[in-house]
Amino acid sequence: MPARSRSPRAADWRDIASLGEQIVNADSLSEQRDHIIAMTSQLIKGEIDVWLCERVFRLPNLEVEGVFPEDPELPGMQRAIKAGKVRTRPSRANGAKGSGVSRETWAAVPMIEKGVLLGALQVTRKQGPEFKQVEVDLLEQLAGAVSISLVASHRVAVERFRLNQLNLVRQVSEQIANALSINELAQRVTELIQQTFHYYYVAIFTVQDDSPSLRFRSSAMANTTQEAQSSRSKRRRTKTALEVEIGQGLVGLAAESGERVLVDDVQNDPRYRFIDVLPEARSEVALPLKYEDRVLGVLDIQSDQLDAFHPNDLLILE
Repeated sequence: MPARSRSPRAADWRDIASLGEQIVNADSLSEQRDHIIAMTSQLIKGEIDVWLCERVFRLPNLEVEGVFPEDPELPGMQRAIKAGKVRTRPSRANGAKGSGVSRETWAAVPMIEKGVLLGALQVTRKQGPEFKQVEVDLLEQLAGAVSISLVASHRVAVERFRLNQLNLVRQVSEQIANALSINELAQRVTELIQQTFHYYYVAIFTVQDDSPSLRFRSSAMANTTQEAQSSRSKRRRTKTALEVEIGQGLVGLAAESGERVLVDDVQNDPRYRFIDVLPEARSEVALPLKYEDRVLGVLDIQSDQLDAFHPNDLLILE
């Protein structure tokens, strides 16, 4: 049950500090939300709602959880975000001053750190009473502490992601040294890249002497609910990916030019070749595999997210 409201000076800041630790150690945004609600309910009486801006916390090539709407739905949060500061709603109905009739009241505050909107926090009381100034101050202090913790948590996640990237480079280097054939190497590398960063589709093609087409070597693909998982469907996917002409499509262009071809929205790029076994592709990057100035092949990566390839990804992949 919510405890009685306390002023910022009387509040147990050790509890708020522990909330920061909980946020940093949480495994998901939904878990962070639950920690924020639990702590706020101890400090301020009312119904607690938390909205977090998932697009801010999305790591490269990793989907957001889809727990929160793109924008907050509560009017109080919307007003607070628009104002850039805490907003409250009085509990007395208009024209009913002194009548003793109460209505729903709320206090909402945006969570902003260095000009970046991270989320919003709102406390609602269906039957009042109005929020005292000490409660509003406490809500602002709590939102500030949460914002700092959310930023710290995201930085930890980014560092972990970068370590995974560096680990991928090390593993690929080991595979190159130990692989017995090009096909074996291609299979290991595509699987490593796909499993490390959860790309929708990863494939390797090589140039064939005296041939206008590229040779498909191997691919790895994320499991999706819209695709059959039988061995027969997998064989069809592999066969479909075999035919790539140099100069055609993004892969063919990368092979022809020897330059990276990056498309943030494949549906709006005429160079993109739609493949029916990859219906969820939304962005793609084709990276030439080169030795000095000679193009040996192409590493093709597709994502089911728009604008999916972060500069850090491209740096590691290249």
